[in-house]
Amino acid sequence: MLCKNDLIDAVLIPHAGGSASELREFSAVLQGRFNVTVYELPGRGRRRSELPVTALADVLSDLISVIPETGPVVIIGYSFGAYLALLVAHHMRIAQAERSITLVLLANEPIHKRRYYLRGVPEKKRTDFLNDFCEQMGGVSDSVMADDWLRNQLFRKLTDDLLLADQVPFNLPLLGNAPGLIIYGRDDPLVTSDMDKWQELFGAPIKLVSVSGGHFVLQSHSRLVFNELIAFYETCELSTSTGSIRHDNGRLNG
Repeated sequence: MLCKNDLIDAVLIPHAGGSASELREFSAVLQGRFNVTVYELPGRGRRRSELPVTALADVLSDLISVIPETGPVVIIGYSFGAYLALLVAHHMRIAQAERSITLVLLANEPIHKRRYYLRGVPEKKRTDFLNDFCEQMGGVSDSVMADDWLRNQLFRKLTDDLLLADQVPFNLPLLGNAPGLIIYGRDDPLVTSDMDKWQELFGAPIKLVSVSGGHFVLQSHSRLVFNELIAFYETCELSTSTGSIRHDNGRLNG
């Protein structure tokens, strides 16, 4: 069981176009129970002096390098970060078959049921696509969209991340012995797939939770996400069940 004085490692991976600074509040919540590492892509935030990485394999190698080498670990991926979390868990499972890995995937649809983003979109049409994407996604302030420099910076980061997302394979093997907690907004316009399909990617129990609101579930539900994480981790530690664990209706009144 997870106790306040028995901290385990947690790695937090930001959303597309995001940086570690945007997850400062949630990171602070986690620090009461976890040793938290917030991953930052090269070229972002505190790593802004580094060249951006454009190959998915290089991103995964970089991400693995910041994850503690031993002990239980909780990997929390937010939006685009959810895909990186699942992929890095696969790499870790190959290298450390018996290591305790728990996944928390926020605000994204099953990898094998997703759509492509920028693949097939001509470069001259990318600005229109990104405008529409930001409008759908929500959470981008009017001041950013009204400022040419800020908007262009956001679009550059989004382009890099969506091109990385388009490199994620659809045919992932079953991830064994790593339970997953999946939380998403019921009104998220970017989630168009059947979220129950996440179970097809896990050989261990999952818990699927929908909350009120749109894409950015941490903006209004950070404490709820934290509480669900703690309860799920403790349940997985105590339970020998191999089936799905979920609320009766898969929803919370959040």
